[in-house]
Amino acid sequence: MRLDRPAPRADSLGGYRIAAWLDDDYCPIDAEVLRVLGAVVDPVAAAGAIVDPTARPCPLRTAQRLAQQLIQAELAGAYRRPEYERLQHVAATAGPADDSAPVRHARNVTARARDLGVTREARALLSARCAALFIDYDVLLCPITPPRPSHSTTSPTSTPGASSSTAGRAMQTGGHLHPPGY
Repeated sequence: MRLDRPAPRADSLGGYRIAAWLDDDYCPIDAEVLRVLGAVVDPVAAAGAIVDPTARPCPLRTAQRLAQQLIQAELAGAYRRPEYERLQHVAATAGPADDSAPVRHARNVTARARDLGVTREARALLSARCAALFIDYDVLLCPITPPRPSHSTTSPTSTPGASSSTAGRAMQTGGHLHPPGY
């Protein structure tokens, strides 16, 4: 069986459109890494490719928070009843504007079915925006991802939202995505 692939869109770099999401305030890239990426992207642009450093389907923070909501909600069954009830209490007693990592974690794990449905709808909309990006661009360069806290900065039972360091800067990690005891 042979898989027929579509013909290349262009026969030179000048015919390609590149979305270059090389850095993000939510997940800053080290200056040396950006220098190396620039050493690749700049000559590609000079060869005629259209390079757009502003193209994004959404802010990285939005995508990470959405993933966090869905993953943490799916892990709700892994929590023992006392811990789950404690998280329900945290979610119920926090102020509506409280966006701290421990409160987000509690809300995500104890999300009601209706809220989870809204989150799944948001995921579908984000998926559509990501697909639409590839209508306007042939390539997405995206060497970024939020870091996971290392075991040296947090323990598995620590409160979500511990800080980590990337590019020499401290940052909030947004909480763990795994059940307790990991």
